Amino acid sequence: MPILQVKDCPVETYERLRALAEREHRSISQQTIVAVEEHLERHADTTRRAVIRRMLGRDPMPLPDGVPGSAEAVRQIRDER
Repeated sequence: MPILQVKDCPVETYERLRALAEREHRSISQQTIVAVEEHLERHADTTRRAVIRRMLGRDPMPLPDGVPGSAEAVRQIRDER
């Protein structure tokens, strides 16, 4: 298993991590892994949420210049008939 070493950790951060590990009945190493995994999962969730928002049309991706939006594309198809 890989080893991860953290250098120059601020004392306040270390103490907060130590206190949380104690409350959760974990070692500091175990608590660090949990904290990193939770952070990575939150980051992944944010990415998934952004994709879902775009898919639902709540946060649409900008279209390149000259590319019509879906409503305009449907109008163009209807006008061609």
